[in-house]
Amino acid sequence: MKSKKPRLIALRDPRLRKIRTNLRIILKLAYIDESDRLSRLADLYREKNIRKGLTPSQQKRETELIRINDKLYHAFNDSIIRCSLGALCNSYKEAVENGAIDPIERPIDLDMGWLPQPPYRAWFCKKDYENLKDLHFDADYISV
Repeated sequence: MKSKKPRLIALRDPRLRKIRTNLRIILKLAYIDESDRLSRLADLYREKNIRKGLTPSQQKRETELIRINDKLYHAFNDSIIRCSLGALCNSYKEAVENGAIDPIERPIDLDMGWLPQPPYRAWFCKKDYENLKDLHFDADYISV
């Protein structure tokens, strides 16, 4: 997202919330299917490389498949579909404790907020957004 201001995207209408959740489920399933397809193709090239070796064009194709899968992975993880905190997400912890989801899953039916300031530049669930939006970091103390 290109917004320079923090934004909270919250839906109140239950029908709109259901539509949002269903669209996120569709996007997640499409991501999983495409990622699996790309991984299977890359595995075929890897197996062939182990057995016989690859021609230069096949090596190029394998590298391209890996690059596409990597871009897809980062696009999915940086999207509004789920909280950027992952396992540290407060909504995730609460859902696991209540037994609403399996620990391996992440909740995708949440209201989300965008935090553009460094070090974030990511989407967070409403609970984490509220906790993080007022935190300010001094750029001199942030090191990578």
